[in-house]
Amino acid sequence: MGSQLTSFNADIQPRATQPGLANANALAQTSNNNKGVSTLCQGAAGGYDQNQMQNVLVKIDELMHVLGR
Repeated sequence: MGSQLTSFNADIQPRATQPGLANANALAQTSNNNKGVSTLCQGAAGGYDQNQMQNVLVKIDELMHVLGR
């Protein structure tokens, strides 16, 4: 068992590269860059609700706009 863990450790160590870790750190910080997009602040309706669906679509449009897409 010990040799298997040692072999596994040797296998995964090269996969954690500095650029990869830097990218992971950058991704972790992106949630702070929301440019003021507020939450939807409503629960899910039990059935189809046209007003609720419109609110979701508006929020998606707002999010896409601030993300520059």
